Amino acid sequence: MNRDKYTWHSVHLDRDMSVLVYGTKGVPVLAFPSKSTRFDDWEKNGMVDSIESLLEAGKIQLFTVGSVDDESWLCENGIDVWRTARQESYYRYIVEDVIPFIRKINKSKKLPIATGVEMGANQAAVVFLRRPDIFQALIAMSGIYDARYFFGNYIDHDLYENAPERFLENMAPDHEYIKLYNQRKMIFCVGQGSQEFDGVRALKNLERIFITKSINAWCDYWGYDVSHSWDWWMKQISYFLPKVLEPEKTVTVSAEIAEEKTEKKDEKKAQKEVKETTVTRASKEIKESKEVKESKESKDVKAIVKDAKAKKQEAAPKDSKIRL
Repeated sequence: MNRDKYTWHSVHLDRDMSVLVYGTKGVPVLAFPSKSTRFDDWEKNGMVDSIESLLEAGKIQLFTVGSVDDESWLCENGIDVWRTARQESYYRYIVEDVIPFIRKINKSKKLPIATGVEMGANQAAVVFLRRPDIFQALIAMSGIYDARYFFGNYIDHDLYENAPERFLENMAPDHEYIKLYNQRKMIFCVGQGSQEFDGVRALKNLERIFITKSINAWCDYWGYDVSHSWDWWMKQISYFLPKVLEPEKTVTVSAEIAEEKTEKKDEKKAQKEVKETTVTRASKEIKESKEVKESKESKDVKAIVKDAKAKKQEAAPKDSKIRL
């Protein structure tokens, strides 16, 4: 595969962070790595090869970043307030540095798709749900969307902002982001096999919140043979990525609406014709009935007159043939 790579270095969180770019055009895809890994995590584990056809066809341009999970979510012995501050800094790095870089490199002028596996799924969900205005879609695989899993009962402002299961739970029903979520495409996937139990539990809770808030999200639970592994994530990204790239079927929907309108119009026309026919038939029957009645009445009157004349004639004195 012919890959054009760009490496961008930016000093952030006391370290050099890099972004690798695969492909030269297409819808931008921002991919987050698994836990505590570098920007080349997707390439090393076969994820880039699994979507090679989309890259070579120019349908997507892939941007992969590193992580600071070992300093935030996974730093169990660290000071909690410092850990959450590191996570918030990472979020700002993505929104304030990586997104502008993607806009500079990618010429499609389309919003990026956020995706990730394991801890990368958490990061993808956080940036997408916090900023649906700068992303068009989300594909999150095998994440654990529950801050308590990593921090117990600890909570502060930075952690709250990076915990979707908390800020979504408290989101007002009329919040402007709910409308935006429903204009985007959201996919959450988790297997039900080895090492996926906590992911299933967390996604079930998140799905409950989506339903409560009337947020459209595809929460997909794969089989009990689907484990927490790169082999399955490669299959999942190959399956889901083409689906979020599909344009909305507005033409089909419009055609269906037009057809439905035509059917309703035809139905109304038929009802009108039936009604007119019924009215016409009723009028005809009334007219005929009236004519019959009038005819009958006319005959009855004539009979009465004739009978009266006959009686009158019988009552009148008869002319005598003898005259005095």
